[in-house]
Amino acid sequence: ALCTAGFCTTPLARRHDRGTGRTVIWRPDNDAGTPFVTLSTNISNDSDGDGTIEPMSIYALNLITGLGLGLAIDYSLFVVSRFREELERQPDTSTALRRTLATAGRTVLFSSVTVAAALASLIVFPQRFLYSMGIGGAAVALMAALVSLTVLPALLAVLGPRVNALGV
Repeated sequence: ALCTAGFCTTPLARRHDRGTGRTVIWRPDNDAGTPFVTLSTNISNDSDGDGTIEPMSIYALNLITGLGLGLAIDYSLFVVSRFREELERQPDTSTALRRTLATAGRTVLFSSVTVAAALASLIVFPQRFLYSMGIGGAAVALMAALVSLTVLPALLAVLGPRVNALGV
């Protein structure tokens, strides 16, 4: 979800901005990640320092969505597979979760910071598409890691050994 001038770009609703003549994609619900992305976009998108916010490239939306989905799935599968391995070694859920976060969690964090830094390097280019990819890609990489290291472990703690219930 990228935000420009108070409108978040998610593929649910379209609104035509009469002032600029642009079509802005917007979702008015309370998306949990929107405040973080809004803040990072609005702070970072003042490229010339005059206090005006430049619009983000709409073409970056699909690439950032795919990147976020891919990273979130990758990080989640990595943590869940490690949790399953630790449950086989130690049947205690809290111990298995602690060892999972000490090993796989550290790897996910390092990977997300590396991906975010690499994508943030695109901010130096003057092309709006690359600039948008840099801001959005870095934000989505860090958000995928945040969810994989906070929400997923909480879910695994609740599930415990039932994480293997489906046998997948």
